[in-house]
Formats: sequence, C-alpha cells, structure tokens
Amino acid sequence: MDLSICIPTIGRRSLNNLLNSIRASKDESSINIEIIVASSTEINLHNDIIVIKNPSKKASVGRNICAKHAKGDYLVFIDDDCLLDTNYFTAIAKQLGNSNGFAGYVERLRDNNPLDTAWIYAGFDRYFSLPMLYSKLRWSPTANLVVLKESFIDSRCFTEGLALVGGEDVEFGMRFTERYGPLKSMKEVKVYHAPLQYTPEAVSYCLNKAFLYGRSEQWLGRIYPKYLYDAEEDQAPQ
Repeated sequence: MDLSICIPTIGRRSLNNLLNSIRASKDESSINIEIIVASSTEINLHNDIIVIKNPSKKASVGRNICAKHAKGDYLVFIDDDCLLDTNYFTAIAKQLGNSNGFAGYVERLRDNNPLDTAWIYAGFDRYFSLPMLYSKLRWSPTANLVVLKESFIDSRCFTEGLALVGGEDVEFGMRFTERYGPLKSMKEVKVYHAPLQYTPEAVSYCLNKAFLYGRSEQWLGRIYPKYLYDAEEDQAPQ
C-alpha cells in the first residue's frame, strides 16, 4: 500500500531535518511514499516534495490540504519539529491493512536545560507514551498518526473552525474512533520530537501552551468524557 506523508508547517528550520529523516527511512524500505507539505510561508524544497500553499496558519487546515491532494492509501500525519526513526517505514509496512487507523509512539529528545526538564516532569507529553501502554486508543497526537485516507475523508477530516488550540487531535480521534473503532497502537513505529531550547521565546511558548492545554482538557473532558478513559473499561494493556 502507498503512503502520503502529510506535514503542515509555518516554515520552521526543523522541517529540513524531518525531510532528511524521511528520505533516510525510505531508503531502508520498499514502500511507496509521497511527501506533501502545506506551508503558510514561502519555502523552497527539493522537487521530490509536493508543496501546497496553506492560506491559514492553522495546522488543522494544513493537514486537510495535504489529505485533499494525497494519492496514497494511508495518510501519515507528522509534525515539522519531529524526526523519523530509521526503521519507520519498515515497521509501518508490517501493520498496514489490518486497521483503519494507527497511533504511533513519539519520544521527546532531551536537552537537559531547565525549561526542557520542567516540561518533561510537568507531564505535558504524557499522551505521547500511550501507544506504549495500551494496544488500542481512542485518539492519537498528530505528531505520529496514520489513518486510511478513505476513512479520514468519511470522518470529515480535522475540524478547521475549532476555537481551541491543543485539542484538534483529540476531537478528530473521538469522532473517528466512534465510527471506525479504536486506533491500533504501533509502539515500534517511532518518531522523535525535538527538545525545547532554553530561550525567552521558548519560555513564552511553554506558558502559552500550558494555558491552552489546560483549557483544552477542560473542554474535551466535558464534550467527550471518555477521552480520559478508564483503562480497565475497554482497553487492553500490552
């Protein structure tokens, strides 16, 4: 089966590192892929990358634009500040065909500066580890999410008008899994998330994120009470 790698970006420098890691992983696998980048800024990339203008800075809009132009059977959503494991495509090829959607594992790389350490110990990235704990999930962070394109379109894609930052992935996941059943966990299909740098801009970014995440959880817990599920209710530990 063919894959379409969908990457929304605002032109961060980390994008080139991600693209290089995609090529390196592709070289280790026979799977067919296309790479689609939806950018809200002008960028120049190699001609093996499909670049599409994103008129909005919203990542949800960028992801939907990528999906609309994708030709692959499965859509692979990855954030532009991540890196693929060398065995990513080899591992993913073993999973395709037996589920409408998959949740991959995200491991944050460590920098060990005070801000990065505080972010880790505050638990903001705890959802990245869910595929390591459970075999089935109701949603997955879009840093490493794989869904059958036909099912994605049928689920009405990501909600673009959601007045909420930090909850688009949960909101989509709950709608998707209510229709198609839980996402299958893929703990061996791994991406690495870039560490936080200790800069004034990063401190401001983290404070804003903490506020938005808290507001998102309050809203999501009210609309989708099962998103913070009881593992003993219907989840099978791996």
